[in-house]
Amino acid sequence: VYFLTIYSIDRVDKYFLFVLFFLLINFKLSLFTFRSWVSRGFEYDRFGATAGMAWLKNSGEFAIQMCIIFSISSYLLMSLWNRVNMPKKILLLLVPITCFGSVIASGSRGGMLGIAVVIIVMFLWSKRKLWGAVMISLMVLSAPLLLTERDIERFQNIGSVYDTTGMNRLERWSKGIIMFKENPVFGVGFENWAEADWRMFNGTGAECHNIFIECISELGLAGLVTFLMLLFYTFKNNRETRELSINDENRFVYNMAKSLDIALIAYLVTGFFVTVLYYPYFWVNLGMTVALNTVAKKKYAESI
Repeated sequence: VYFLTIYSIDRVDKYFLFVLFFLLINFKLSLFTFRSWVSRGFEYDRFGATAGMAWLKNSGEFAIQMCIIFSISSYLLMSLWNRVNMPKKILLLLVPITCFGSVIASGSRGGMLGIAVVIIVMFLWSKRKLWGAVMISLMVLSAPLLLTERDIERFQNIGSVYDTTGMNRLERWSKGIIMFKENPVFGVGFENWAEADWRMFNGTGAECHNIFIECISELGLAGLVTFLMLLFYTFKNNRETRELSINDENRFVYNMAKSLDIALIAYLVTGFFVTVLYYPYFWVNLGMTVALNTVAKKKYAESI
C-alpha cells in the first residue's frame, strides 16, 4: 500500500481523488456505526461499536481509524467549504460528525482520549480561535449527554483497583520492558510477544497493548530507533509541504499536510493503549505524507 501510494500519486488532482476515495470507504463504516448508535438511543453496545472486518471488528482499533478520518475529513471540509454548494457541504460535514459519534459509540477510552487530543490540537493550530472555541464548547457540553453510565464509570475508575483493563496493561508493559532488557538490540523477534510471554512468564500470550512497548520488546533498540526516525521524518515532510504551499490560495495541500500530522498524533495517543504497530494506520499515513510531499515539490518547488 505504501509503495503503490507514493509511486501512483504525483499530482494534486490524483491526490484529491485518492483522499475522496479513502474518505468514502471510511464514511461507509462511520455512517453505519453512527446510524446503529442513534437507533439504539445512544446506548452502549455490549462490546462497543465496530464496523468492517479484520482489526475494525475491535472497538478500540475501530476508534483509532475514526480519529484519523475525523482529522483528514475536517481539514478537507475546511479546504472546500467556500468552493462547493450547500448539499456538498452537508455531505462533507457528515463525515467528521459520524466519525466523532462512532468514537463515542465505540466505548474506547483510548479512542475518546485520541479524539479529544485531535480537537485540542486543531484548536491550537487554528487561526480562528473564536470559531474553534465554539465548536469545542459544543462537543464538551454534548459529551456527558452522549456518554453512557458505563463509560463515565470507567473514566472515574482509571488507576483504581476496579480498572482491571488498566492494571492488565501495566502488567504487560512491565513484561515488555523485561523482554527488552534481556534482548536489547533486536528484541524477542517480530510478532513473538505471545511466545515470549509464555516462555518467560508462563503467561497467556496476551498482547502488550502499547505500540512503543510492542516495538522495543519485539524489535529492540534497532526497531525503536527506526520507528522514531520514521515518525520524525513524517512530521518533517509535512512541515516542508506546508512551507512549500503556504502562499497558495487553494489551501488543499497545506491543509492535508496539517491533517496528516494530527492524524499521526491521534495514532500515537490511541496506540499507547493498543497493539497496532504493524497495522495499516501508520503506514497508510506515511504513504500519504510522502505522496503529498512529492506533489508539493512538483507543484511549488519547480515554480520557485
